[in-house]
Amino acid sequence: MIEVITDIKTSITSEHLQEMRRTPFFHLFKMFYEGKIEKKDATKSTKTLLKLISSYDKVTDAFVIGGVHLKLIVDDVCLIFGFKKNGKLIMPLYPKGYSEVETRFVRTHFKDHTLLHKNAIIDSLLWAFVPLVEELDEKEKISWAHAVHYHLMANIKKHLNKPTSVSSCVLLLGYWFCEHVNVIEQLPGYEKRFPRAAKWSFLKLNDYMDNKSIDNMESSK
Repeated sequence: MIEVITDIKTSITSEHLQEMRRTPFFHLFKMFYEGKIEKKDATKSTKTLLKLISSYDKVTDAFVIGGVHLKLIVDDVCLIFGFKKNGKLIMPLYPKGYSEVETRFVRTHFKDHTLLHKNAIIDSLLWAFVPLVEELDEKEKISWAHAVHYHLMANIKKHLNKPTSVSSCVLLLGYWFCEHVNVIEQLPGYEKRFPRAAKWSFLKLNDYMDNKSIDNMESSK
Protein backbone atom coordinates (compact mmCIF):
# COMPACT_ATOMS: atom_id res chain seq x y z
CA MET A 1 0.00 0.00 0.00
CA ILE A 2 2.77 2.45 0.93
CA GLU A 3 4.65 1.82 -2.31
CA VAL A 4 1.51 2.14 -4.43
CA ILE A 5 0.45 5.43 -2.83
CA THR A 6 4.01 6.79 -3.05
CA ASP A 7 4.05 6.02 -6.78
CA ILE A 8 0.75 7.77 -7.47
CA LYS A 9 0.75 10.48 -4.79
CA THR A 10 1.78 13.31 -7.11
CA SER A 11 -1.06 12.36 -9.44
CA ILE A 12 -3.73 12.43 -6.75
CA THR A 13 -5.88 15.55 -7.06
CA SER A 14 -8.27 17.22 -4.64
CA GLU A 15 -11.08 15.65 -6.66
CA HIS A 16 -9.60 12.20 -6.08
CA LEU A 17 -9.40 12.87 -2.35
CA GLN A 18 -12.99 14.06 -2.32
CA GLU A 19 -14.10 10.82 -3.97
CA MET A 20 -11.95 8.75 -1.62
CA ARG A 21 -13.74 10.34 1.34
CA ARG A 22 -16.93 8.72 0.07
CA THR A 23 -15.40 5.25 0.22
CA PRO A 24 -15.21 2.87 3.20
CA PHE A 25 -11.41 2.85 2.84
CA PHE A 26 -10.68 6.55 3.35
CA HIS A 27 -9.34 6.27 6.92
CA LEU A 28 -6.92 3.53 5.88
CA PHE A 29 -5.93 5.35 2.69
CA LYS A 30 -5.40 8.63 4.57
CA MET A 31 -3.08 6.95 7.05
CA PHE A 32 -0.68 6.06 4.22
CA TYR A 33 -1.31 9.14 2.08
CA GLU A 34 -0.38 11.53 4.90
CA GLY A 35 2.70 9.49 5.76
CA LYS A 36 1.50 8.65 9.27
CA ILE A 37 2.87 5.15 8.94
CA GLU A 38 6.32 4.28 7.61
CA LYS A 39 7.18 1.28 5.48
CA LYS A 40 9.43 -0.23 8.17
CA ASP A 41 6.56 -0.12 10.65
CA ALA A 42 4.14 -1.83 8.26
CA THR A 43 6.44 -4.58 6.97
CA LYS A 44 5.25 -7.95 8.19
CA SER A 45 7.37 -10.77 9.53
CA THR A 46 6.26 -14.17 8.28
CA LYS A 47 7.80 -15.77 11.36
CA THR A 48 5.73 -13.63 13.73
CA LEU A 49 2.49 -14.13 11.83
CA LEU A 50 3.00 -17.89 11.62
CA LYS A 51 3.28 -17.99 15.41
CA LEU A 52 -0.02 -16.15 15.73
CA ILE A 53 -1.80 -18.30 13.16
CA SER A 54 -0.54 -21.48 14.82
CA SER A 55 -1.98 -20.34 18.16
CA TYR A 56 -5.53 -20.58 16.81
CA ASP A 57 -7.75 -23.17 18.51
CA LYS A 58 -10.53 -24.39 16.23
CA VAL A 59 -12.63 -25.79 19.09
CA THR A 60 -12.98 -22.46 20.90
CA ASP A 61 -12.62 -20.33 17.75
CA ALA A 62 -9.98 -18.28 19.54
CA PHE A 63 -6.23 -17.69 19.68
CA VAL A 64 -4.52 -19.10 22.75
CA ILE A 65 -2.10 -16.44 24.02
CA GLY A 66 -0.29 -17.26 27.25
CA GLY A 67 -3.02 -19.71 28.17
CA VAL A 68 -5.81 -17.17 27.58
CA HIS A 69 -8.32 -17.61 24.74
CA LEU A 70 -8.70 -14.38 22.75
CA LYS A 71 -11.14 -13.94 19.89
CA LEU A 72 -10.58 -11.71 16.89
CA ILE A 73 -13.93 -10.01 16.28
CA VAL A 74 -15.38 -7.69 13.65
CA ASP A 75 -15.05 -4.69 15.96
CA ASP A 76 -11.28 -5.24 15.95
CA VAL A 77 -11.25 -4.80 12.17
CA CYS A 78 -13.25 -1.57 12.49
CA LEU A 79 -10.84 -0.06 15.00
CA ILE A 80 -7.61 -1.29 13.40
CA PHE A 81 -8.39 -0.41 9.77
CA GLY A 82 -11.13 2.19 10.19
CA PHE A 83 -13.78 0.21 8.33
CA LYS A 84 -17.46 0.60 9.16
CA LYS A 85 -19.35 -2.43 10.41
CA ASN A 86 -22.73 -1.65 8.90
CA GLY A 87 -23.56 -2.70 5.36
CA LYS A 88 -24.22 -5.65 3.11
CA LEU A 89 -22.49 -8.93 3.87
CA ILE A 90 -20.60 -10.44 0.90
CA MET A 91 -19.39 -13.78 2.28
CA PRO A 92 -18.28 -15.91 0.65
CA LEU A 93 -16.54 -14.47 -2.39
CA TYR A 94 -16.07 -16.46 -5.54
CA PRO A 95 -13.69 -19.38 -4.92
CA LYS A 96 -9.97 -18.66 -5.06
CA GLY A 97 -8.73 -19.00 -8.60
CA TYR A 98 -12.17 -18.33 -10.02
CA SER A 99 -11.75 -16.64 -13.37
CA GLU A 100 -15.15 -16.82 -14.98
CA VAL A 101 -16.11 -13.24 -14.19
CA GLU A 102 -17.89 -12.16 -17.35
CA THR A 103 -19.27 -8.63 -17.35
CA ARG A 104 -19.18 -5.68 -19.72
CA PHE A 105 -16.56 -4.00 -17.51
CA VAL A 106 -14.27 -7.05 -17.66
CA ARG A 107 -14.77 -7.57 -21.39
CA THR A 108 -13.97 -3.92 -22.08
CA HIS A 109 -10.92 -3.43 -19.88
CA PHE A 110 -9.43 -6.87 -19.24
CA LYS A 111 -10.45 -9.09 -22.14
CA ASP A 112 -6.86 -10.28 -22.72
CA HIS A 113 -6.04 -10.95 -19.05
CA THR A 114 -6.25 -14.17 -17.08
CA LEU A 115 -4.81 -12.47 -13.96
CA LEU A 116 -4.89 -8.76 -13.25
CA HIS A 117 -1.28 -7.68 -12.76
CA LYS A 118 -0.10 -4.32 -11.49
CA ASN A 119 0.80 -3.14 -14.98
CA ALA A 120 -2.92 -3.31 -15.68
CA ILE A 121 -4.33 -1.90 -12.43
CA ILE A 122 -1.24 -0.89 -10.35
CA ASP A 123 -1.60 -3.94 -8.11
CA SER A 124 -2.65 -7.56 -8.55
CA LEU A 125 -6.28 -8.45 -7.95
CA LEU A 126 -8.04 -11.79 -7.69
CA TRP A 127 -10.91 -12.26 -10.10
CA ALA A 128 -13.07 -12.92 -7.04
CA PHE A 129 -12.91 -9.23 -6.14
CA VAL A 130 -13.71 -7.82 -9.58
CA PRO A 131 -17.52 -7.83 -9.14
CA LEU A 132 -17.10 -5.95 -5.86
CA VAL A 133 -15.10 -3.05 -7.28
CA GLU A 134 -16.75 -2.83 -10.68
CA GLU A 135 -19.70 -0.79 -9.47
CA LEU A 136 -18.03 1.93 -7.43
CA ASP A 137 -21.26 3.09 -5.83
CA GLU A 138 -21.90 -0.42 -4.54
CA LYS A 139 -18.73 -0.55 -2.45
CA GLU A 140 -20.22 1.93 0.01
CA LYS A 141 -23.03 -0.51 0.78
CA ILE A 142 -20.72 -3.37 1.78
CA SER A 143 -19.58 -4.19 5.31
CA TRP A 144 -15.86 -4.46 4.61
CA ALA A 145 -15.12 -5.09 8.29
CA HIS A 146 -17.22 -8.26 8.15
CA ALA A 147 -15.68 -9.24 4.82
CA VAL A 148 -12.08 -8.91 6.03
CA HIS A 149 -12.85 -10.74 9.26
CA TYR A 150 -14.72 -13.56 7.55
CA HIS A 151 -12.12 -14.27 4.89
CA LEU A 152 -9.14 -14.10 7.24
CA MET A 153 -10.74 -16.45 9.77
CA ALA A 154 -12.00 -18.80 7.05
CA ASN A 155 -8.47 -18.94 5.63
CA ILE A 156 -6.94 -19.69 9.02
CA LYS A 157 -9.41 -22.51 9.67
CA LYS A 158 -8.86 -23.97 6.22
CA HIS A 159 -5.05 -23.94 6.41
CA LEU A 160 -4.51 -24.54 10.11
CA ASN A 161 -2.29 -27.52 9.30
CA LYS A 162 -0.33 -25.44 6.80
CA PRO A 163 -0.14 -21.87 8.17
CA THR A 164 2.11 -20.69 5.34
CA SER A 165 -0.90 -20.98 3.00
CA VAL A 166 -2.98 -18.47 4.96
CA SER A 167 -3.63 -15.23 3.08
CA SER A 168 -6.45 -12.66 3.26
CA CYS A 169 -5.05 -9.68 5.15
CA VAL A 170 -2.85 -11.48 7.68
CA LEU A 171 -1.36 -8.13 8.75
CA LEU A 172 -4.54 -7.66 10.75
CA LEU A 173 -3.37 -10.40 13.11
CA GLY A 174 -0.22 -8.49 14.02
CA TYR A 175 -2.10 -5.29 14.80
CA TRP A 176 -4.75 -7.23 16.73
CA PHE A 177 -2.02 -8.91 18.78
CA CYS A 178 -0.48 -5.55 19.67
CA GLU A 179 -3.89 -4.23 20.72
CA HIS A 180 -4.64 -7.12 23.05
CA VAL A 181 -1.25 -8.18 24.43
CA ASN A 182 1.19 -5.94 26.29
CA VAL A 183 4.42 -6.71 24.49
CA ILE A 184 5.58 -3.47 22.83
CA GLU A 185 5.09 0.26 23.37
CA GLN A 186 2.88 2.28 21.06
CA LEU A 187 4.62 4.68 18.70
CA PRO A 188 5.31 7.98 20.55
CA GLY A 189 2.65 10.57 19.80
CA TYR A 190 0.38 8.02 18.16
CA GLU A 191 -1.31 6.63 21.28
CA LYS A 192 -4.73 7.98 20.29
CA ARG A 193 -4.29 7.49 16.56
CA PHE A 194 -7.14 6.18 14.39
CA PRO A 195 -7.17 3.81 12.62
CA ARG A 196 -5.31 1.98 15.37
CA ALA A 197 -2.95 0.34 12.89
CA ALA A 198 -1.01 3.62 12.95
CA LYS A 199 -0.22 3.13 16.65
CA TRP A 200 1.99 0.09 16.19
CA SER A 201 5.32 -0.79 14.62
CA PHE A 202 5.79 -4.21 13.04
CA LEU A 203 9.54 -3.57 13.25
CA LYS A 204 9.30 -3.43 17.05
CA LEU A 205 6.91 -6.38 17.15
CA ASN A 206 9.12 -8.52 14.94
CA ASP A 207 12.21 -7.74 17.02
CA TYR A 208 10.37 -8.60 20.23
CA MET A 209 8.82 -11.80 18.91
CA ASP A 210 11.97 -13.14 17.26
CA ASN A 211 12.82 -15.64 19.99
CA LYS A 212 9.62 -15.53 22.03
CA SER A 213 6.94 -18.17 22.49
CA ILE A 214 3.22 -17.35 22.25
CA ASP A 215 2.69 -19.56 25.29
CA ASN A 216 4.64 -17.15 27.48
CA MET A 217 2.79 -13.99 26.44
CA GLU A 218 0.48 -12.20 28.86
CA SER A 219 -2.85 -10.95 27.57
CA SER A 220 -4.01 -7.48 28.56
CA LYS A 221 -7.62 -8.71 28.44
